[in-house]
Amino acid sequence: MQEHSWDEVLALSGRALEMGSFTNFVAYEYHAAANLNLHNLAAAEKSGLRAADLDREHREPRIYFVLAQIYEAKGDFTKVAASLHEYLNYTDSSSDAAVVEQYLSNLDKSTQAVRGPHSAETTDKADSASNRWAPPDIDAGVPRVLSNSSSCPLPQILKQASSHTLDLIENMRRFSASEQIEQIEIDRNGKRHNSGTEVMNYVVEVEETTSGYPAIKEYRAGVSGMRQAAVLDSGAAVFALIFHPSHIGNFEFQCEGLTDLQQSPAWQLHFVESDDSNKAFTAIKKGGTIHLPRFKGRAWISTDGYNVLRIETDLVSPLPKMDLQREHQVITYAPVEFPARHIRLWLPDKSSIYVATHRHQYERVHTFADFKVFSVDSMEAVKEPSGKKPDRFFSKTLAGSGPFEVGHN
Repeated sequence: MQEHSWDEVLALSGRALEMGSFTNFVAYEYHAAANLNLHNLAAAEKSGLRAADLDREHREPRIYFVLAQIYEAKGDFTKVAASLHEYLNYTDSSSDAAVVEQYLSNLDKSTQAVRGPHSAETTDKADSASNRWAPPDIDAGVPRVLSNSSSCPLPQILKQASSHTLDLIENMRRFSASEQIEQIEIDRNGKRHNSGTEVMNYVVEVEETTSGYPAIKEYRAGVSGMRQAAVLDSGAAVFALIFHPSHIGNFEFQCEGLTDLQQSPAWQLHFVESDDSNKAFTAIKKGGTIHLPRFKGRAWISTDGYNVLRIETDLVSPLPKMDLQREHQVITYAPVEFPARHIRLWLPDKSSIYVATHRHQYERVHTFADFKVFSVDSMEAVKEPSGKKPDRFFSKTLAGSGPFEVGHN
């Protein structure tokens, strides 16, 4: 297609979005493709990701192929591989799948050639379990940056990000939202089966404590439900609290450089939790045994307001005693405007958790929408649900293998 034709596609798709087709993933897909071919890569990535988010029934796997082309143009081959694996999960074209699989095979060989022996030793097991159904391990590669770590004011970034967690806590107590939870089971061939979707009303209660770290509890009331889910999780929406003054000192941070995320310049940080079990951020309980896993991850912090844009995490190592081979999380945050109140809050947008045991693989996706803001005083109306009070910040249960409870200290 000629460049002037892509100008027309961009104009037409942009007009469709301006007319209110904000839930039309096809319009976003064409908007992404046009921007890609016109070399507007940041805009292309934003529209492509929006198209993928909206296509929740995965009717158009071509979206992931477009995203792969975008990341190839940006030189981010880790995300190229992740997007193409997503494409393979949903495409019905065997001929296209064969071509993509060959490309991935060649890409994997080139990646292995440059990967160090220690990295290969620590990540190969996780990568083999996640090649076709989950994002790559955090240490499988470093996403592309625009400038290297020498330009990073790391102490200032951590200080400001830590300060902004107090704003996040205050924001969390001021809103309610509609939460869609999608449960997906992945078979041994890497194919995804939509196990069901439920829609919940979501609200958070924040209680002050003498320790200075607030007690944060999530409440969900069902609107529509699914059959019993194999994986239950909660608390990921406030995972950015690893930057809270009570916890930030328990992580080793390394700035990898300045990058571009969601059309915003952002500092890219890698982090690893310390091995001090007395300060563990999470605790996983199975039966009567409590495990304190260490995790590692990557965070993207906006340069203008030092808000957390995105967090990805992995376990430092599997938990064989619990048959937990992998737990990968992706959490994104975004600003939400409330014109009637003339306020703008930075809130959780979406979180995904990928869980792998010896026999099963699951993905669970939380998407927040229909935000409503209210006075903090109205929190007095929030009542504790009947039954046993929850004493864990995060909780997760794998059906048939005993309860997993992941708690925040």
